[in-house]
Amino acid sequence: DLNKGKPHPEVFTITMNKLEVAPYETLIIEDSLSGYNAAIASGSSCIICPDKTIGNKHNFPKAKMIIDSLEDLNVQRISHLIRK
Repeated sequence: DLNKGKPHPEVFTITMNKLEVAPYETLIIEDSLSGYNAAIASGSSCIICPDKTIGNKHNFPKAKMIIDSLEDLNVQRISHLIRK
């Protein structure tokens, strides 16, 4: 049902609307530059777990956290990242 793909934020804004949550209540985990750009453009917080193919080629200055593996995440580590 999307008209635009990433890096346009439509995928995230439509999902937030359907879930009835605000961007400040949303934490998006992304693995690509286009996903990161879409997440930031949606107004949400973003964690980056870079796909191995992009490695350190890109800078993610607005990411709340950059991790090497999803195994690095747990509720205690990320709960403070969502603004209330």
